[in-house]
Amino acid sequence: MFFKNFAPVFTLALTSTLLFVGSTTGQSCGRADVFTRSDDELILAQFSELLDNNPVIFDGPVSVSEAPTQTTRTTPLTIEDLEYYTYFSASMYCPTSLKTLSCCYCGEFNATVTDFQIFENELYGTKALVTLHSSKSEIVVSFRGTVTFMNFIMDFTLLPTGVSNGGIQVHLGFFLSLMSVYNPVVKQVGMYLARNPGSRIVVNGHSLGGAMASLFVYFMTSLNQFPFTNYALVTSGQPRAGNVAYADYMNFLNIPMNRVVARADIVAHLFPVSVPLLFGEYYVHHGQEVWINGEEINFCSKRVYEDPNCSNSLGPVYSVLDHLQYFDADLTVCYLVEGWLEIDLVTVEGFTPTNFLPPMPTVMRGILVGLVQGGYQGLLPVLG
Repeated sequence: MFFKNFAPVFTLALTSTLLFVGSTTGQSCGRADVFTRSDDELILAQFSELLDNNPVIFDGPVSVSEAPTQTTRTTPLTIEDLEYYTYFSASMYCPTSLKTLSCCYCGEFNATVTDFQIFENELYGTKALVTLHSSKSEIVVSFRGTVTFMNFIMDFTLLPTGVSNGGIQVHLGFFLSLMSVYNPVVKQVGMYLARNPGSRIVVNGHSLGGAMASLFVYFMTSLNQFPFTNYALVTSGQPRAGNVAYADYMNFLNIPMNRVVARADIVAHLFPVSVPLLFGEYYVHHGQEVWINGEEINFCSKRVYEDPNCSNSLGPVYSVLDHLQYFDADLTVCYLVEGWLEIDLVTVEGFTPTNFLPPMPTVMRGILVGLVQGGYQGLLPVLG
């Protein structure tokens, strides 16, 4: 199976990143260049036969991924904006210098920060940053991508789960990851909106963080959490987060929204369209893709779910290396060196958080408890 063979190699390669960037400072950004094309070839060799025999392992069938979208109201951001918000996503991987916004990529945006808060959930290994930019009338919400072992477990929890009566299904692991920090993040956004009425909320994230950002915008808008508030969404290296109904909802939002894909980034082609068929649903992307292809930056067609002439055209041989470098931000500089911060839960008198947060599914709760109490051996009673 692809995931069984791929995940350990991917984890090992990323662990080598830790050895490299451990000597870097939190004040300047450089390029780690941990991976080379030969590394990609080595990883892809692990499942070359699978690729040869299953041409739709990532993006097919085209009748789903390349189908015309039902709604196309999303509007693009500028390239300058996409680069700017990428720095927020990259900063989420930095060490504890993020606590003072002194991390290397924080310098690209911290001059306009009026106030900020960081939230994390130790059990799920999730983290979010909320920054207030009063002079820009803007609140930026950033989610961190995959770093911890629990993040990997959530990434590969492929089961779809229903989140509305309209047939919308989303990736269960991404849903649980978001919900682990959702209430405190919404609370903080509410506090900043109260202080700065009319501010736009810009949501961003890379990889798992991009999927969480997408779901955050979905819940904020579908639950009408803050009426008459303007939103924008920009993600990079985002995996597919939901089914066709979910993509239709997101595409209908009349907000600036772009999904940036760097070259042949492998994560942007997960989770395979074909895998959720086992569960009765296909996952497809939403939002207009912006494809960084060498020196070219292409605003792809938004008339179909996934433009076959953009990053999908490079399949099925995608790249791990390309997942870690977006614009001039090299995520390997801080990747996997994250130190845990103290959880800062702010109580606001009179604030009522959303009641949407559901109880954790019994099996998933058993798996988490088993891992915490007994490592992998703790899974045995749960799995029978």
